[in-house]
Amino acid sequence: MLLPVMLAASFSPATATAAALSLPQALNQALQNNPGIERQRQQVQSEQLEKSVAEARHFPELELQAGITHYSEPTLVWPIHERGEFPPFDEDIANVGVNLRLPLYMGGKLVAAVNLAEKLIRSAEWQLQASQQELIFNIVSAYGKTLQLQQLRNAMQYRIVRLVAQHKDARERLRLGRVAELDVARIKTRLTEAHYEMAAMQQGVSNSLQLLATLMGSHEVPDGLDELPEVIFSSSTSLAQWNEQALASHPALHRAQIGIDAADERVDIARSERRPQLNLVGSSRYLESSRGEGQDEWQVGLQLSLPLYDGSARSDRVSQAVIARQMAQLEVQELRDNLRFQVSEAYSAVTTGALQLTVAGQGLREAEEVLRIETLRYQTGASTITDLLGAEADLWNARAKQMQAHYDLIISKSRLLKTAGLLKPESFSPGTPQQRE
Repeated sequence: MLLPVMLAASFSPATATAAALSLPQALNQALQNNPGIERQRQQVQSEQLEKSVAEARHFPELELQAGITHYSEPTLVWPIHERGEFPPFDEDIANVGVNLRLPLYMGGKLVAAVNLAEKLIRSAEWQLQASQQELIFNIVSAYGKTLQLQQLRNAMQYRIVRLVAQHKDARERLRLGRVAELDVARIKTRLTEAHYEMAAMQQGVSNSLQLLATLMGSHEVPDGLDELPEVIFSSSTSLAQWNEQALASHPALHRAQIGIDAADERVDIARSERRPQLNLVGSSRYLESSRGEGQDEWQVGLQLSLPLYDGSARSDRVSQAVIARQMAQLEVQELRDNLRFQVSEAYSAVTTGALQLTVAGQGLREAEEVLRIETLRYQTGASTITDLLGAEADLWNARAKQMQAHYDLIISKSRLLKTAGLLKPESFSPGTPQQRE
């Protein structure tokens, strides 16, 4: 049959150019250049620096201070060292020195701050992984949709060629008086509709390519795409196993679980504000008068701070932290429930999608056979142009349904992997989709 052969040729991956962009290339470029992913990476770096800041609070603080002060009355340049010996008096006193502050006990706040920073690092890393999986899914969706539209465009191109040939043949038959003028008009109407649909598909392809370039973080729209790789997918995995995998691997759930630990640390930090704080303080200064007389001075001591009353502000902050921990626990439970639903929904979509692809393939084969028969009947005068055009429209619809079913199955499999927390660039392998399904 000539029609199936020509249609198969129009959908073959051989139509891709040598410079066509492959899905692995698109994924790698997106993971490197997408601004949202880069922002998440910088968030991880920021949290790592925050941990360094928290750790630094355990160490002594040294501060260099210098200044000059003018007094309204002569003042002691430095303190009295020995009884009966007074230091010089002056109105202008300069000083330069180093101050020391070392925390000895802060109610556990410093340790909790470091622990909190570590958990926020892990939370940011899980958020990065979740964003990467979401980006991979969006890239696959845009890539597959573009290929689907391109295949529909190719099929429409062939349909236009056939309609032009039919229109030419019908006009010749009209000249010979073998068909009515209405038949020629019907073909012309279908041809006009096909040109309109062709323009819409071309715009759809352009929009999909632009979206793909945006997701990749590129200003250059790809010239062409390679075939859509196969999703590495085990059809023998049960729904219960997918649920178990999602609860064990989904990055959003891990991030929420870390949120509970982080909330515990915030509770400890809030409670530490109600405890005494002890610091070792000291200073070493050089004092000098305007006449050039100078003296070194130093001091060292302990500073104890104990909160007595603040209008319940510290107690309220503890209560806030406890409520935040309860909210984090509820968030984890909500995510677990949502994940179970999402896994069930994605699993059903894969099962239904496989069945729809099989049915669509059967419908396509039947439509091809009907068109073959109607073409022969029309050529022998046993049917009308309306019957032939109807058969061609049925074939077009069957081809569109088959493409949509194949695209939907790829996306459903990708969504199930994403819901289970397993979607990554390695989830796809080369191969010809039409041969695998």
